[in-house]
Amino acid sequence: MENMEDFVQAAAQRFGASGETTRSASSGLLGAVKENSDAATFSQLLDRVPGAAALVGSQNMIESEDLDLFSRVQGMSPGMIGRPGGSSAGLLGLLTGSGISTSNIGPFVSMFLRFIEQKAGPELTDRVSGSLPNLKKLVE
Repeated sequence: MENMEDFVQAAAQRFGASGETTRSASSGLLGAVKENSDAATFSQLLDRVPGAAALVGSQNMIESEDLDLFSRVQGMSPGMIGRPGGSSAGLLGLLTGSGISTSNIGPFVSMFLRFIEQKAGPELTDRVSGSLPNLKKLVE
């Protein structure tokens, strides 16, 4: 796998899911890393993983549109609406909300982390995992 799109397609094939499902789950995980890691770690991740920046950018545009619509309906500003963050429940909700079945969450997260390690190296992957300690709990 050379880039994020290759990962998305390989994960879709492995888990019998659509590319849209695995793209959404991957983008959600990258978004959680962005929210929970320091700027240097996230920037290095985007630099080392081809296609990650585009995937995060597409998710940010979708979330912005969805949050704006939701907040207008609720009468709130978009910044008032919470995001899943790095809790186990938040990550689990993010992945199942993307369409990953509960039985595939651990294997999907493992595959995601192996891909990140292949592209970004073990040290940066440890920093990414450290920013989301509950991510590894989904694998166990």
